Amino acid sequence: MAVKKYIFVTAEGITYQPDSESDMPDIENLQVVGFGRGDFPEDAARNMLNESEYLKETNFNEIIGIELKSDKRTWHYLKDFGKRRN
Repeated sequence: MAVKKYIFVTAEGITYQPDSESDMPDIENLQVVGFGRGDFPEDAARNMLNESEYLKETNFNEIIGIELKSDKRTWHYLKDFGKRRN
């Protein structure tokens, strides 16, 4: 059985849109905390913390582990999804 890869995200913290001048967050979001490998999400989280010890010094508390089925990445532009296809 191959070791699984996980991405860890958190809903803690805030994010602003690019070029925002507002004092208030513009969007609800998840922030990527890191990546880890393990048979289970708990193992992957421990491995991520061992490999990136600086994460122990952050104020993030709750993380969500999501298994990645592939290392393949595709890039898209959000505005392109609003265009109609003929």
